[in-house]
Amino acid sequence: MIFCHGLTIFLSSIGFKTTCNLVLHFDILFLKVGKVSATDKDLGENGRVTYSMSINPVGMFQLDPNNGKITLAKEPDREHTPSYQLTVTASDHGNPSQKTSVPVTVVIGDLNDNAPTFTQLPYTCQVGENLAGNVPVCNVKANDPDEGLNGKVSYSITGGNTGNVFSINQVRTFLTLLNTI
Repeated sequence: MIFCHGLTIFLSSIGFKTTCNLVLHFDILFLKVGKVSATDKDLGENGRVTYSMSINPVGMFQLDPNNGKITLAKEPDREHTPSYQLTVTASDHGNPSQKTSVPVTVVIGDLNDNAPTFTQLPYTCQVGENLAGNVPVCNVKANDPDEGLNGKVSYSITGGNTGNVFSINQVRTFLTLLNTI
């Protein structure tokens, strides 16, 4: 059987393959990502199991050969690589040695590690004289590569709005003239 992050997968024969999915929200290096575990019904040295990784993209992960614990070796960047495909092999110490492999998918969870950026700088907006109030006069746009709530952009005017002549909706991207100027 293979145990991976709370999921037990029973192997009916050597060479049976399945997928193990781990979701990783990292804080520090060497954080435990997950663990694979295989059992062998043989006794003694023939039943002792060790683990190895045959696919480990860019050396991102470490695998403890004795207990199957997978840890981070480098800091991942979800915006660059959102998931990794590993292959972990469990081998016994019999003669001949028996082994089985399992594909492991590690999905990198998102952190709010990117600031929003405007799609252009600077914005130049022209407003005609005697323009009525409550009229959109400029459209601004910013993007954040984080996902979900971490990638949600809200807008506010932080300076230069003498007399509070302009407003901006926190969600929509229109700068609005509030009063006639």
